[in-house]
Amino acid sequence: MSFSDIVGIVGLIISLIGIPLTFILARRGRQKPEIAFGIDFDVLIRPHNGLLDSGLKLSFHDEDLIHLSLSRIAIWNRRGDTVRGADVVDTDPLRVQFADSDKILQVRLIACSRKSLGIALVRTSSNPSGVVIDFDFMDAGDGAIVEILHEGKRAPTVTGTVRGTTLKNYRSLKLNAAVFEIIEAGSGIKGFIKARGGWRPLLPMLLLIATIISFSVKDIIDGINGGKLVDVKGYRLDTVEGQAKFANEVNELGVQEPWTFVSYASLVGIVIVLLLFMNYVGGRRVIPRTILKDRSVEE
Repeated sequence: MSFSDIVGIVGLIISLIGIPLTFILARRGRQKPEIAFGIDFDVLIRPHNGLLDSGLKLSFHDEDLIHLSLSRIAIWNRRGDTVRGADVVDTDPLRVQFADSDKILQVRLIACSRKSLGIALVRTSSNPSGVVIDFDFMDAGDGAIVEILHEGKRAPTVTGTVRGTTLKNYRSLKLNAAVFEIIEAGSGIKGFIKARGGWRPLLPMLLLIATIISFSVKDIIDGINGGKLVDVKGYRLDTVEGQAKFANEVNELGVQEPWTFVSYASLVGIVIVLLLFMNYVGGRRVIPRTILKDRSVEE
């Protein structure tokens, strides 16, 4: 084993141990909490769909509806210390806010991390176009998904003031059954496969790894069989002419240091670790699966 192989192995071990260790130690430190939210907005029915012209009639409390929209809002404590309901400013509560011209038809909680959070959706007469999100506390990873049926054709927003906390909007967030299935699968191998639509899209990556392994095996066999070394027995190195022929043959063949199995294995390991890390980072951009832990609230 050459010195470069030893350095490569040591570097790989340090990377595999150092990155998770750094992450764990950073997580243990106190962090300012961040309330993240994402909104999935869809217009279900609009006038130009033609459904209303076909005899379909929409009404709510005997009032005809022209538009029908569905908004799903995920809100959670993305990181940091516990956020308490007492930290919410009374004059600017945490809420889902629609346009004044919008009309809220139905509000329900479809998922949360645990019932003990005490999450409640409150509508007040002072703000008919808003839905207040009350809660007792939210640890890091805690949160909920709210579903609101409304008449407006614009997406709502999440606003409010929580002491010692910032609000962050995760835009273009999809909150449907297919996404829930991927999130519940997690950020490991199973989640990695589901998030990419199964095994078929992963075939190019698997082919790349198989190619690297095949080259590794080939170099090992070449090393066992002598590889691309020039056999000195065929040359008279005790003469100037023989030495010149030997030097020419070496130059034509090229002096190459074949990669060892350890070198290729390290390369495969780095590729896999990078892919899983990218999957983990990408998974952190969507809602944590802890929010979907209690789905009984939607029944």
